[in-house]
Amino acid sequence: MTTGLQLGHPGIYPLGSREARQEPGFEPVRLDETGFVGVALRGPVDTPVLVASWSDYVRNFGAFEREAQTPDRLLPYAVQAFFAQGGERAWVLRVAPAPDWTGDDAEAATASFSIGLGTPNSSGSLPESPGLAAASEGTWGTGLRIRLGFEVLQSFDATLDDDGGIRLPAGAVLAPWSLLRLRPLDPPGLPSLGWVAGERRTDPHAGGRSAVLAAPLTAPAGGSLRVDVVTAVLEAAATGAGQSERLTGLGLGPDHRRFLPEVLASDSLLLRATGNWGWNDALPNLQLDDIPVLPVHPGEDRSSGIDFRSFYDDGPADQDSLDEAVHRGVDAMGRESRIGLLCAPDLYWRAAPPAPEVPVPVPVQHAASCSCGREDPCGGRDTAQQDPDYAPTDDVQPGLDARDPGDLAEIIRRQLRLVQVAELRHRFVALLDEPAGLSLRQIHDWRTGFDSSYAAAYFPWLGVPRVGPGRPALVQVPPSSFAAGIIAARERQLGLSWGPANALAAGAVLSADVVTDATHDALHLQGINVYRQERDGIRLSAARTLSTDPEYVQLSVRRLMTMLVLTLERQAQWLVFEPNTPQLRATLTRMLTAFLQDQHRRGAFAGGTEAESFFVQCDDGLNPPQSQGLGRLVAEIGVAPAFPLEYLLLRISQDVDGAVLVAGPEQEGGHA
Repeated sequence: MTTGLQLGHPGIYPLGSREARQEPGFEPVRLDETGFVGVALRGPVDTPVLVASWSDYVRNFGAFEREAQTPDRLLPYAVQAFFAQGGERAWVLRVAPAPDWTGDDAEAATASFSIGLGTPNSSGSLPESPGLAAASEGTWGTGLRIRLGFEVLQSFDATLDDDGGIRLPAGAVLAPWSLLRLRPLDPPGLPSLGWVAGERRTDPHAGGRSAVLAAPLTAPAGGSLRVDVVTAVLEAAATGAGQSERLTGLGLGPDHRRFLPEVLASDSLLLRATGNWGWNDALPNLQLDDIPVLPVHPGEDRSSGIDFRSFYDDGPADQDSLDEAVHRGVDAMGRESRIGLLCAPDLYWRAAPPAPEVPVPVPVQHAASCSCGREDPCGGRDTAQQDPDYAPTDDVQPGLDARDPGDLAEIIRRQLRLVQVAELRHRFVALLDEPAGLSLRQIHDWRTGFDSSYAAAYFPWLGVPRVGPGRPALVQVPPSSFAAGIIAARERQLGLSWGPANALAAGAVLSADVVTDATHDALHLQGINVYRQERDGIRLSAARTLSTDPEYVQLSVRRLMTMLVLTLERQAQWLVFEPNTPQLRATLTRMLTAFLQDQHRRGAFAGGTEAESFFVQCDDGLNPPQSQGLGRLVAEIGVAPAFPLEYLLLRISQDVDGAVLVAGPEQEGGHA
């Protein structure tokens, strides 16, 4: 007889014992989430931010706007390409100049604004007055349009108690540091403003409550008055970006439940609070007019200082992933445990050299053939600088040029470090862009510098229409951005075992290089994934890694093995502190077998049967008593990953009667 169990209608009742509990199962981890590291218009620096759509990216980082006299930021084009292919989740990190850059720091490059509230000191200045600043550095903050106003959300009639407080009617709630506008009705009096300091019980038995004011009213007790509850409203709009925010119900006191600086910190993507907002003696006027918000310092563009140190930490890549130091660029993104792919679309960004000194013009004489019509000496040189109608173009200095040996060496240096981070983390694959403008021989030399299954390379760069003014009409976008979206979409639709190739690059309209069959042959054999211009668009033709290990040539195999390792590593934590018994080892064997059976049904393995596809071993031979005494539990798993089909060989012949025969190499032949 079982005690302590209440039985109702007849039936079977589980006792809740360990044996009756359902065993946990393994679910494959997602590897479609992609990290993007690059140069953005705005947004937090060196902080991965999850974006789930293109509009989500625009809200956090802006769009395609160019700073004056800077190259195109490729990050927005890359993220847009990712979502256009069917990608669902991207982690975006904005880079900035390293902290020891010789230019102005981030605070000096952030637009700031003063608020017309506060108590002037003896000199008339407001050193501790509250202020606002753009949420991040950049010239975008200069165009912010800000309004700080007030509105009345609720009004009610009340009376004064004996201590100068306000007897609250039923249902009225006044949070601490609520701002009130008080208008005496009986007897009539002048309106005033006051802060709510708290609340007290006036009649515990009847539930009476009174609001305690920071400065008690001196009117006689029992007098009636009209109470308006005033809250602040902050509106901000980013000029040209089409983004605006409106935050309501804000309080100006530090104990208010929606204290303005705290709400900005949690809810605003455009503004943050600066200065001292802890005052309690500065009030708006009785008409609740808007508070003046005046610009103090414009935002500045620091993208000219972005270089290798913006993308990587100082020192080697093998740092402790659990340290609490501040990390930069790729090293910061590499610590995000949810990404399965990593792209750096602005990795070729060139730091601007120091501005050259302007030479002092040397007067020269007119040449006999001069026809410029000017009276000052020109030397007969009809240069653009001397043309009164000359206007400079908006062409700007491009990124690193692989045709220059020094630039190519810097590109390789940055890409090698990217691959080092991927190999260190063993969680994601770094997607590289083959440097544009190289000959086949130079591409071969570039390729020999990489040997890793945690890296894949793509060629050529793909042109997409430019958004906004500028020349040329197309922007060359890194091909890895399209590949990331294709890989992510293929995983979500078909699974990891399907090679992410033979897919169109949505949005790409032109290939930067014409790829012939001979070029394609050479690049494919080197493990470089090529886009080909087809009649229906530009199509990705391969999915290989940069590994020379034959077992890890295919990208799908590398990602499948990574998924298996991460799934078991993350979802087997419940085994810790479980008693190491035969029952536990049998349970683990069943769980692993069920997980691998599911992967087999999805086509992840090469074998025709389960026995040919995988094995699981977790017996006493692997777990002898001495190993168990050390608290160890050992299980061995073997799998035979399925390799994507890349070549289909057919033999075509003509029979004596004129019939065409088509057969594979292992067949005798067949009629077409």
